[in-house]
Amino acid sequence: MTTVTDSLNQHAQYKRATNELIRESLQDRDRADMIGFFCECGDPACFEAVWLSLDDYQAERAGPAGTVLTAGHRPSRRVTPS
Repeated sequence: MTTVTDSLNQHAQYKRATNELIRESLQDRDRADMIGFFCECGDPACFEAVWLSLDDYQAERAGPAGTVLTAGHRPSRRVTPS
């Protein structure tokens, strides 16, 4: 049985996987270029962009939260790395 929390985590994981595809496909760009990544909160209605350079994206990913979020948004309970 799928719970609400599982559903929110699944949405966050889809967004994270999409962001990783974006990062991989733009790896050859200037590292200072601003790129629109998806907010990785668990809200299924959220498609807000988070504008980051590739270096900033990787720093966010390596940070304590490990997620990319729009200001004021909260991560789902747990986001499993892809």
